[in-house]
Amino acid sequence: MMDSPASAGFFHSFDSMIRPILSTMKILLARHGDAESSSTNPERPLSDLGRRQIESIADQLRSRGERVDEVLHSDLLRAKETAEMLAAVVAPSSVPKNQPGLNPNDDPIPLAVEIADRGCASLLVGHLPFMHLLSGFLVSGRLERGGIEFLPGTVACFERSGERWKLAWRMDPEI
Repeated sequence: MMDSPASAGFFHSFDSMIRPILSTMKILLARHGDAESSSTNPERPLSDLGRRQIESIADQLRSRGERVDEVLHSDLLRAKETAEMLAAVVAPSSVPKNQPGLNPNDDPIPLAVEIADRGCASLLVGHLPFMHLLSGFLVSGRLERGGIEFLPGTVACFERSGERWKLAWRMDPEI
């Protein structure tokens, strides 16, 4: 029995609706680079070392050809500076945005749900312990499970196919 043109249209429409839900999604998590001490500068911008760390990561991301749709950061200066440096490579036409819920002691679950619901590739730039907890939650579904180690400047890529997240790769600054 052959499909009628009407049923073929239905299946095409259904396929176009369901494909984004089942397709692979990517989230890059980045810890900001090394920051100046609060005694030197209370706003704690990136230090010279921190800038070198993020330049190293940007070079690695460039060589991999990594791209994302959006770059989000916490409201702390060192995360904003890191996001701006990385966005130039992974999302050159996007302006990094301050994202509530990315500060060091925030609960990662609401942001994990919000980002997953967006369905686009995102780079999140934040801090410890948040990044450690979020990475653990993505792969295990629990906050109690340990996440990956985030050194200053570390970037990790998590991919989701269907409902399952997995660590695809992790990179540290090469300096």
